Amino acid sequence: MLTTIQPAPSVTPRLVDVHGVAQLYAISERSVWRLTKDGQLPAPVRFGQRATRWRLEDLLEHISELETGVK
Repeated sequence: MLTTIQPAPSVTPRLVDVHGVAQLYAISERSVWRLTKDGQLPAPVRFGQRATRWRLEDLLEHISELETGVK
């Protein structure tokens, strides 16, 4: 009997690394770190000492607030 392998469904990432955040905001990675430190970007999730990710949902909500001027 042959088994057909189905491709995995397309999954939108729920967590974004610093490179992804920089692309989303069209800024440098250094700016991401600076704005995060200054509290101007949503707080990231830290996994250990070297793995930092941001929740995509938080970032999209933040961008929406920036666009509408609502905070």
